Amino acid sequence: MCSPGSASMLENGTLFAKRIRVLVTRPEQDAQRLVESLKKRGVEVLLEPLLTIEPQQGAKPKIMAEILRRPQAILLTSSNGVRALARFTDERNLPVITVGTISRQEAERLGFKQVSAGGGDVDALVKYVAEHCKPDAGFLLHVAGSVVAGDLSGALEEKGFDVHRVTAYRAEPVNHLSERTKAAIINTELDAIMFYSPRTAKVFDALMKAERLEYLARNITMVAISKNVLSALSWRQVQVAAEPSNDAMLKLIDMLRSDNVTSE
Repeated sequence: MCSPGSASMLENGTLFAKRIRVLVTRPEQDAQRLVESLKKRGVEVLLEPLLTIEPQQGAKPKIMAEILRRPQAILLTSSNGVRALARFTDERNLPVITVGTISRQEAERLGFKQVSAGGGDVDALVKYVAEHCKPDAGFLLHVAGSVVAGDLSGALEEKGFDVHRVTAYRAEPVNHLSERTKAAIINTELDAIMFYSPRTAKVFDALMKAERLEYLARNITMVAISKNVLSALSWRQVQVAAEPSNDAMLKLIDMLRSDNVTSE
């Protein structure tokens, strides 16, 4: 574990005596504001994107054609999906439903005016759509990546909805950890690692095993945004956010800094 550093003050005025080092695994564009929030708290951050995002330019005509047909709602299950939609169309008065708070905030930041959000995962999104949309009111457009968590289309089709999915980007896993991150793990210099998706957690799990470093995970607390992410991690020390939001994830980091946390 990291050695305790000097005391620092959080944004809420609470005094903490412990500085920690946190590994952020989100794609670089997704991680920017998270890294800023962590640094404001006095947290030392290592950024290790485990997925690289590659836009699919061939998706633009498909998305434009679907928009012209006027879907009753556009479903976005990640911030990358939000950015892909914003990249491929200038229209912002579209009925958008995002998977959760983080993607909703990104949609609003990019200027979309009709934005609502599900509860943070695919199951909650299916429930939200079933409660707020009608199967006979038109099709649903899902702007997604090449790999998706859960079966959104299948679950909604079982409820009578017509779902059109367009792959707008690819999220490719990295094939190794950086030397800096490996050194931090080997030297027990990491206090926590933050995971925002099951896929990222699985990639990290596989890379740790490939590097034969998994035995060192006992020294690190894994911070997961949902129980779906928790299920992808094989480590003992895992904390799950109270809700799938950045605020809830940061609250767990605050608790780690004060040592006021117990593992699942």
